[in-house]
Amino acid sequence: EYFRMADLLLGKETITAEPARAGYLLNLMPLTSSDPDYSAANFRGDLANAFSWDFGQWAIPLSVDATVLTYLPEAFDAAGLTYPDASWTLDDLLFAARQLAQFDSSGSMTLPGLWIQGGANGTLIQSLVMSLYGQSIADDMVSPSVPDYSDPALAALLDTWATYEEEGYTSYPSDFDTNLVPMRIGSGFGGRVAFVTTGGGDDAPPGLQQVEESNEIDVLLPGGHAGLSVNGYAISSGTSNPQAAWELVKFLIQQPNVIQLSGATNSALVNAPTQDSIGGNGGARIFGFGGLSDEMLEAAVAGGLMPADMRFARGITTALDTMSSDSVDARTALDEAAVAFNERLAVADARAATPIAVNPPEVVQELAPGEVELTFGVVAGGRFAFGGDDVWETLGNEFAALDAEVGRVNVELPSLGSDNSTENFDCYYSGTNLVPSLDLDTVLSLDPLIFSDPAIDPNDYIPGVFEQVQLNGQTWALPIQISPLVLTINTALFNEAGVPIPTDGWSVSEFEDALRQLRNVVDTDEAPLQFNDINSTALMNLIAVYGGLPFDMRTDPATVNFTDSATMAAIQQVLDLVKDGYISYASAIDTSGGNISINIRPQGDTAISAGQGVLNFGGGRAGFGGGPGGGNAGAGNAAAAINLTVPFPTGTSRNAVAFDLGALYLSSTSQHPEACYRFMSYIASAADTLDSMPARMSLINSDRLRSAQGDTTADFYNTMATIMSQSGVILLPADVSISSLNMTNWLLDVFDRYIADEVVDLATELQIAQQKTQDYMVCVANLEEPVRSQTGAEAFQQYFQDVQACQMAADA
Repeated sequence: EYFRMADLLLGKETITAEPARAGYLLNLMPLTSSDPDYSAANFRGDLANAFSWDFGQWAIPLSVDATVLTYLPEAFDAAGLTYPDASWTLDDLLFAARQLAQFDSSGSMTLPGLWIQGGANGTLIQSLVMSLYGQSIADDMVSPSVPDYSDPALAALLDTWATYEEEGYTSYPSDFDTNLVPMRIGSGFGGRVAFVTTGGGDDAPPGLQQVEESNEIDVLLPGGHAGLSVNGYAISSGTSNPQAAWELVKFLIQQPNVIQLSGATNSALVNAPTQDSIGGNGGARIFGFGGLSDEMLEAAVAGGLMPADMRFARGITTALDTMSSDSVDARTALDEAAVAFNERLAVADARAATPIAVNPPEVVQELAPGEVELTFGVVAGGRFAFGGDDVWETLGNEFAALDAEVGRVNVELPSLGSDNSTENFDCYYSGTNLVPSLDLDTVLSLDPLIFSDPAIDPNDYIPGVFEQVQLNGQTWALPIQISPLVLTINTALFNEAGVPIPTDGWSVSEFEDALRQLRNVVDTDEAPLQFNDINSTALMNLIAVYGGLPFDMRTDPATVNFTDSATMAAIQQVLDLVKDGYISYASAIDTSGGNISINIRPQGDTAISAGQGVLNFGGGRAGFGGGPGGGNAGAGNAAAAINLTVPFPTGTSRNAVAFDLGALYLSSTSQHPEACYRFMSYIASAADTLDSMPARMSLINSDRLRSAQGDTTADFYNTMATIMSQSGVILLPADVSISSLNMTNWLLDVFDRYIADEVVDLATELQIAQQKTQDYMVCVANLEEPVRSQTGAEAFQQYFQDVQACQMAADA
């Protein structure tokens, strides 16, 4: 059925020998050989033939990533071992792995000497064995080819590996830190760490697009090869438009954002075009962690094991599984694997006589006279909210069936990496509040429409929510959903420590008591509470609970006051909890010296966690999300079964809640603004059917929400709404630095140095940090920020260069 879904099929695991033999894939060789615009020389190395076998070409490569060996030189130096290289044999590799493994006093392994990404018997072991074997496992003397596992050398490799497994070296401990493993086989860890905040490309200003060289080193796998993970486009044999499909393939492999959408990093082409920014020209780019250096990638591709080489390699892991489960030797297991593989190929051959046809697209119904079509966009987190596009399309269909003017709502979800420009939408949803940085010329003020809408009552909203989408006395978005920053607790660890579950909330003193008791049941080097959000909102939230407010976001611009006595006392209380090992947090992002360093502290079996955004580095369901029972806390989720979402502790003098806001926006370019507002109002009134926390009190308490998300979740939403409604509560944005890029850096630097016992006088250090922060914010405020809809990438690059200059001036 998969091969009937579409004319073009993107994949790697699906483009294998079986569907080619079954006749599901179109042989592209006639198209490639007759097209003067297509050249194999345009691809890296021999990648043009990545999917070529049995006198056919079954896909065109889009992207490539590589499986290599990464090692820590200092571990080898300490053990007196030579560094790994391509000449190593399996015996060399396993000898080093045994020598480098670490054990505790009881003989239990605490750190493996070798770790294979995805598991010791996962697909990457196939690449290791094939690199060491160095020969083909396909019998090309027959046509079509069949697997050939008969060589005793192949069996010897599997027997050697099985012995290593039996010794227990692949029984990895559950809580080890993979970054400390001396040797790792995976997608490459030692190339670079990139942190991108501007439009990207080599012309981005220094300090804002950063690359940090790692002390880890990537080399080819023992045997001198790398495993290549190649995404490619195949054409279904059921297409009725092969030439048009071919032209589309040629177009798509040239699009850098398509590469990112495929989940890959590197284009298969030699001269790949530059990737567009996520926010459009000059827009912000996301973080990127890891990846091979350009030199390592070139070497990997040159000696790489392509899908064509690996099309029968599945038999290797099949044989290893059989050896383990049936206690047989490699020769027996490989023979059984060959029989099983040939049986599957025989089934595929039998299916080849039956042609398939691609399912025709749904016929779009013509609009009736007088009807209009609305284009509704879902941007900035919307793809991951409420279950994807099906929910939005359902709402659009329901509305179109009810509305007298709107005949159809076309829902568009820009992909991560695409140009998220909103000018082509009549209205759109964003899962994060855009108003603070929005170009107000691109949207319409909603006040006249809201005031005349009986379905919308601003007084029904949780206090403080509506104000988040107002600027200059006008309302620029319609809130529908809030995502409060919450804590996720491990109930199993709470019970083990004898700590009461804070189902009805907890005070600061109860919170501290819990941390002290939980310290006895978590790993020795782990903190009971871990904040893993790199923008430090969770840390600021806790400081506010303790009575401090380093950044008062209720003013515009934010008021900086690190030296207020209550704030200093709160900072010291929280940091002392960190120093004493009760809390860990992600430290400041250091962009000094042209490099970036992000210190994500270790995480083991976390008792309490909090995090936010797409860069959540662990801690279960921590982060912005719904309550217990909502979001991804499904009944089938084993982790969610012991996790419970709770609010931050309540302060002695005031409370604080950080939250993000999902809202609807009406484009100024819409040809049907009144009609699109009616759709927005319809969505807002149906927010209790979505898997999230509604922004309106009446919807939080609706029967429909309790039916959809459960009483426990509804009760949690009410708890959060009650806290947010309290007099004097401090409402924080999802990112406390949103009003001025990098404005938290100096404060977080003081935090880090205080924890490291490098601060003698905290008050003085906070005063200096406050002055630098204020100088920086004044400097940035005097810059003219370019307007996205009116300015190209060069203006944004200049702007961020000026921002960097402000940072350097403040530091000076």
